[in-house]
Amino acid sequence: MSDKQTRGGDISAIVTAVQRAGYDLTNERELGFGIVAHQTAEMLYFERLDAMRGRPGAQRPATGRNQPCPCGSGKKYKLCCLTREQSSTTEAPKSPEEEPALIPRLRDTGAMRRDTGFLIDVLKTDPVLREIRFDRTRCIQFLESNTPTAEGGEELSEQIDELAQRYFLEVEDGKLPGDLFNKLREAATRVSGTDELRSLAMGMILATAAETRDGTPNPLVGVLFRLTIGELLRGHSTFDEIVDRLGGQEAVAHRVMTSDLTLNREIEDLASSLGPEDRHDLETFFFENLRSIEMSIEEGRFPVYLSFASVLPLLADLTRFSARKPTSSELEAIVLRALDGMEEEDLRLYGQLLREWLDEDDGDDQEATSQVRMVSCLVDRRALMPLDWPLMKATLLHGVNAVLPGEEELVAEIEENALEPTSLERYATFLDSMGYGALARRTRRLGSGGEP
Repeated sequence: MSDKQTRGGDISAIVTAVQRAGYDLTNERELGFGIVAHQTAEMLYFERLDAMRGRPGAQRPATGRNQPCPCGSGKKYKLCCLTREQSSTTEAPKSPEEEPALIPRLRDTGAMRRDTGFLIDVLKTDPVLREIRFDRTRCIQFLESNTPTAEGGEELSEQIDELAQRYFLEVEDGKLPGDLFNKLREAATRVSGTDELRSLAMGMILATAAETRDGTPNPLVGVLFRLTIGELLRGHSTFDEIVDRLGGQEAVAHRVMTSDLTLNREIEDLASSLGPEDRHDLETFFFENLRSIEMSIEEGRFPVYLSFASVLPLLADLTRFSARKPTSSELEAIVLRALDGMEEEDLRLYGQLLREWLDEDDGDDQEATSQVRMVSCLVDRRALMPLDWPLMKATLLHGVNAVLPGEEELVAEIEENALEPTSLERYATFLDSMGYGALARRTRRLGSGGEP
């Protein structure tokens, strides 16, 4: 079929294709659904045709022959999807008129259910679509106050669908993530099976319907909600499995606290032995936890902040603005200077504060315990960088910092006397007595008017 004929729309050919796809032409409403389904399938046909002819269309990531395949299989690209993609781009794709099986059957419940299964597989394996999920942190927070009550079976499935729709409307404001409609369309250049292409067309139709905000339960919303939660749960399970293989939480905590140098290597070896999907879920779990910790820090809810000794250079920098309030760019520069001046001893001291908190923790707040443990691991691995900025900035936003036992009066004196040199010298002497010589020297430089 020619490009011109298809784009122009041969109505008789379209009606015939819709009928062959299983739609009842005597039912006006069903015919309308069939036309919509055909138009969407045709959109994917042109997406593939344009990609084959080199026209602007869906852009697939450039992948070298010896690079890992973007499908996530773990194999080299040349040994996995390259051959299939080369054949799919050299053979002209078929139009919905030529292959009516490309047209989703929107009025057939059984067909929709089967196509939902194909769509889930594409959403889990396509290198672009697998990254498009609802906000994981907001999903967790929503479920904390909206836990399903059913224990299993059809009742639980129905409750999850209802929760998914409520989450979509109440938390995401009726908006799907990541320009999903266009990402589904572009994925047509990366899949070749009739079932997968038909499921993409169905997904595009559901994506359009979801954002009408009419409150009707939408299968695509339910699928995304389940994938989001499922990947987090699998990531948590994979994390727990690694911890178990390392001897359990107590053993890992002890090795962290004693700075066991073999722990990092064992963790990396275990992580590298995971399959692509488990690695993806574990990375998702890790980075979502980092983001959750960052939010706790920024909102002033995290239980352990940087020591007074570590934020002292920032406080000293702020005294230059006693006559006026610093601009936002000046505040960012202050935080950056404080971070640039951090010593190895700052991390050692912060690690000590985190361990002391964990030793005294009664376990009532499991989220706080989990977050402090994770930050403690990052500090002991000298990998605090993702969180050092929000931790330092929290001093500006909330005036929070940790005070060591025995330094309370010294800190109060410094704050009362506006960093007077004699007070800073007494504090430096205290830091020396605690074994933090580098921090003591930095404090003395502040007292002498020098750079920290």
